[in-house]
Amino acid sequence: MKKILLICLSLVLVTAVNAQTRWGVKAGANMSKLTGDIEGEKLGWGFHGGLMLEHAFGTSGFAIQPELLYMQANSSTEVTSLEDIRTADASITFNQLQLPINLKYSFGLEHLKLFALAGPYLSYALSGDIEGVDLFDKIGDEDAAMKRFDLGVGIGIGVEISRFSLTISDQFGMLNTSNYDDTNIKSNNVMFSLGFFF
Repeated sequence: MKKILLICLSLVLVTAVNAQTRWGVKAGANMSKLTGDIEGEKLGWGFHGGLMLEHAFGTSGFAIQPELLYMQANSSTEVTSLEDIRTADASITFNQLQLPINLKYSFGLEHLKLFALAGPYLSYALSGDIEGVDLFDKIGDEDAAMKRFDLGVGIGIGVEISRFSLTISDQFGMLNTSNYDDTNIKSNNVMFSLGFFF
């Protein structure tokens, strides 16, 4: 039993010694839209920015990269006015805090690497509205139109040049963020990010 514990402790220590941790910042643009039971949905441009931490495991090329991001997601949908039977675009805006946790694999030279990443993310909407109408406040006795929490998965590819990184990623929301039983709405974000590791 003692030998097993010593072996496990040795493996943990070796992993800790070989592990390399660094942190950085990232920012960029994103194209977002809602999918599901929503008509005439169109992509909209927004932005994101925040912190990232990379914990690499030796020279295997594998790392865990959690991030904490602020994201503004914009899109639009078609609405029809009953007064003049006219269809127009209504803008939708969400301001979110997001926590992606990605498994990352890098390969290449010391100052030029390609990488792929994938993992889950958790998102919390700080605010959201459609043409100025709050989507997270109750309307009279009715529940809010949308839920604040979202959970999804993301995948991405990128290149790291020296300490700079360029990433293209796609996020797919897994939860129904509508509060209405007969409506299913999910999120989708395509992100273009520039990062820098210190």
